[in-house]
Amino acid sequence: MIPVRNLLPPPIPGQMGRARHTLVAVAVATALGVFSMPATSAETASAADLQSLQDQITKLQREMDRMKAQQAQAAQTTPAPAAAAPATKPGSGAPPSPSFMAGPVKVTLGGFVELMVVNRDRNESADWASNFNASIPYPNSHNYDLSEFHLTERQSRLSALVQGPDSDDWATEGYVETDFGAAGGTANNNESGSFSPRVNVKCWRIIFRRK
Repeated sequence: MIPVRNLLPPPIPGQMGRARHTLVAVAVATALGVFSMPATSAETASAADLQSLQDQITKLQREMDRMKAQQAQAAQTTPAPAAAAPATKPGSGAPPSPSFMAGPVKVTLGGFVELMVVNRDRNESADWASNFNASIPYPNSHNYDLSEFHLTERQSRLSALVQGPDSDDWATEGYVETDFGAAGGTANNNESGSFSPRVNVKCWRIIFRRK
């Protein structure tokens, strides 16, 4: 076997020195390139970030300008608010009572409907008003063992306010209110139309105005 070392030509001293210097220069250049690449990349990234921030700021500025323009346009088109209405008294917002004119007289109707439940342990054969003097049943009465339960609408009210012509010197008005507390001798809860109206309140007055 022929050694490989013997086949290679003998090295020349000048060429070996030049090759050594070339290898050193290549190594230094490579090292400088490696160390300079991060700095160049950092500078490139910083410039890109700054440009991105600048673009975002410009976009936000444009959005603010657009919103200001919209607000100014809305302020020009929105009508001025109306003056606040004066404070009203409590209850003044309730709907007015029905009224009509009978010639020069104004008639205002009112009233309410009530349905009351009457329930007693002892039967008094009475309506909403209990009679503690003569109607309380005692053990010797057949009503003592009977209870009482029924409905009554006799406390319902009807009213009318009548107002005459009003002038600068005087005015007239009257008020009447009725319920269904009246009853005949044979009136009872089982008979239809058994109870009749009864005047509960009435008043009339004439108003003179002094100048």
